[in-house]
Amino acid sequence: MDKKLIAARLASHGLLSQTDPISAVRNTIGIQAQAQNQADLNIFLRTGCTQDDLTQLYQAKKLVKTWANRWTLHLFTPEDWVLVIAARQNEKIPTSYHQDREAWCYRGAELLSEVLVRKNDLTLPEIRQILEADMPDFFGVKSGTYLLYSTLQIMAQRGQMILDPLSPREYHIFRSPDIPLPSEKDALLQLIPRFQKTFLTHDVDDFCKWLGIRKSTVKPLWEPVKFDNMSAHSDKLILAARFDSLLTGYLDKTWLTPSEHVNDMWTKNGILQAPIIFEDQLAGYWTNKIKGDAIIFETHLWDSVDSPSLSHKFDTLAHFLKKKRLT
Repeated sequence: MDKKLIAARLASHGLLSQTDPISAVRNTIGIQAQAQNQADLNIFLRTGCTQDDLTQLYQAKKLVKTWANRWTLHLFTPEDWVLVIAARQNEKIPTSYHQDREAWCYRGAELLSEVLVRKNDLTLPEIRQILEADMPDFFGVKSGTYLLYSTLQIMAQRGQMILDPLSPREYHIFRSPDIPLPSEKDALLQLIPRFQKTFLTHDVDDFCKWLGIRKSTVKPLWEPVKFDNMSAHSDKLILAARFDSLLTGYLDKTWLTPSEHVNDMWTKNGILQAPIIFEDQLAGYWTNKIKGDAIIFETHLWDSVDSPSLSHKFDTLAHFLKKKRLT
């Protein structure tokens, strides 16, 4: 493994120094939020913020949530939400998502967007009522839940709605921020250099993988940028949570993960494990179990680490989560 490159990327991803939550999310051009609690942890590990800090940002919509890169949920600043939505506006939702009932999903998107023009938000019961009033069998079919996902993803792709990060399982949707969408080209021209500087890669395939976009769209606009100082080094122990940008932004997984441990970090059911990095190399991953007001951390290591530092990191995570750590 190239420890110099790993150290430089740890620094550029914001894991070697702390900043505020908005700057942290802006730096990585979003944070994957398929599991909202993991997104919160990834922000905390870059900032030292509290859960109350994040709640205030979510309520004020200074950080917004939507389906975006690779059709997965992400948190963005409103300004970056606009860029990513615009850059992906011509991507096609996979056929498997709408289960051959594409017309139902587009009809549902039209109905819900019409209501959101007049109303600021819709709860899941309200969404169901609107859809079933027009299409009584919408939730009656076996794939009804998938049809709802596709319907909301169509709206998200059009920039018509955002999700509430504070109710991740309830699909509470809001009218989108009133920010004009730029053209696909203009959005890509802004995203391409920023991606290269944070992810420290000139590989167009990395960008296409990260954003979930066709290479033919990006290639004519791709211009390598000059990287800043890459002399970062850290002997610290670094933790990230699951689905961190270190794991979602590169086609080659082995830049960080030894080839013999790729299947440990990327599970068959789509989980990207939470990295433990020590002396600029991946040493393993961590998991946790919450039982009431208590939390237990477990490690899966293939290299040695600084145990006292690791224990201290887990203490800070337990404090952020407002849980009592059990050892």
